[in-house]
Order: sequence, then structure tokens, then C-alpha cells
Amino acid sequence: MSGYRNLAVAGAGNIGVFIIEELLKQKDAGLIDNVYILTRATSNNPDIPRLIALGAKPVGVDYSSTEGLTKALAPLNLDVLISTLGHVGTSLEVQWPLVDAIKAANIKLFVPSEFGNPTDGVTGGLLGKKGSLHDVLKEKGVNAAYFYTGPFADMIFEGYLEWDLAKGKAETAMCRCHIPQGAILAGDRKTFNELFKQYEERTGVKLTPNYRSKEELERTLEENPKHFSSMLQYSFLTHGGTVGRLDQLDNGEFPKWNPTKAIEFIARN
Repeated sequence: MSGYRNLAVAGAGNIGVFIIEELLKQKDAGLIDNVYILTRATSNNPDIPRLIALGAKPVGVDYSSTEGLTKALAPLNLDVLISTLGHVGTSLEVQWPLVDAIKAANIKLFVPSEFGNPTDGVTGGLLGKKGSLHDVLKEKGVNAAYFYTGPFADMIFEGYLEWDLAKGKAETAMCRCHIPQGAILAGDRKTFNELFKQYEERTGVKLTPNYRSKEELERTLEENPKHFSSMLQYSFLTHGGTVGRLDQLDNGEFPKWNPTKAIEFIARN
């Protein structure tokens, strides 16, 4: 985000805390001037005091009030507002009044809470909330940047997909095709079947995959639309967890970027 000097982040949870830490490094290097964290009065996030000690500036907000949000944001002279609000409760819904406040406060760029599977054209389920915001941003004329990262190895393999590798069990959607191909920067590119095979070769543990059909996932989500692991699997099955084609990757432009491979993470113990 070269050229932007004042940035704010809404949400300091699973993803937001890492973004804020990296922005503070940019601030220490003199590349940006201010890093703000939007916080609710009821927040008890233990990372907030640590981030403030590192140089972040807290801004108290009430996400239910567009007027209050505008009053809090306008004096900051923000270039960019990054939302990392999660799926818990109504967190994603507060992006709607946030968009109105961004427009009123003349903030140059909004980064909505994506950071996962592509949501273009998605209308149903949890990801549908993200997809529907695209139309709102276009309608209101708010400049936006969408970051589709695909699945994070350090999140989905740590419980979200309900794997039990120690007992040789792994569950995934039943798909006969290869997972669609990746993002502009790809840290790794593997199907779940390829990861299962690598894990078995690395550890000697024989896995017994439990493949869930599209129909089974649809039944589960019909009964409980907020069943997160089923939502992820259904998304991988119907939309893919990566973005773009191999010939679109720009990894060669960043030769020093060397992210941990998925197998290195899940077989680390």
C-alpha cells in the first residue's frame, strides 16, 4: 500500500493482529505515519494493550451507529481502513454502517474482511455476507481492495476442518476434480488428497479419509447454516479455495518470500 500514510484496522483477532503488527513495522521504518485500531468499549482483547505499547493508537467506536463511526473516523484523515472482522455473531454485518462512515469521512480505500476463499458472486451462507457487500461498495462508490488468500494452513488444519491426524482421521469434501488454481502469490498449492499422501509419507501414519458428498454438506448447512467446517468444505467443493491460474502468479517478483509449506506445518510435531 505504497503512498498511504494513515491506516486503521477494524478487528484485532485471528488475522487482524498480524496485519497490525506488520503495519507497525512499516511505521517503525518510517513508511507510514499512523496505525489506528478500532475498538469497542466492551472489548477485552488481550492483544490490544500489547499493540498499543508497540505504537498503535486506539479509537473507540460504536459499530451500530453510522453517525458515531463517522465522528470517530473523520478527524483521523485516514487513507485506508482495513476490516478483519470475523464470522462470530453479527461481526460481518457491522461492515454496512462502516461503509457509510467510510464514504462520509472521505477515506480513500476500504479493505473489507475477505482473507479466505473468493466471494465474487457468492450469495448464500456465511460467505454470502461477504459477497453481498461487493454490490453495496459499488453502489455507494467506495474504493475497495479485496484480498483472497485461500485457506490458511495455520488455521484450517488446527481444528476448523475437524481433522484428527493423531488418530489417522481426516475429513474433506468428495470431489473428483483438482482444486482450482491459485492466487497471485501462492504459498503452496495442494489438494487435500495430495496433503494426505504427503502426511502419510512423512509420518508413517495411515490416514482414513472420510469423504463428505455435496448432498451431505448441503443437508448439514440447511440444518445449521453456521456450521463452520461444513461451510468451508462446501466452499472448497463449489468455489475453490484458491484464486487465479498458475500463469497469473507473481511469486517470481518476490524471490525472498519463502512461506512454510502446508505439509511442513501439519507434520511439524
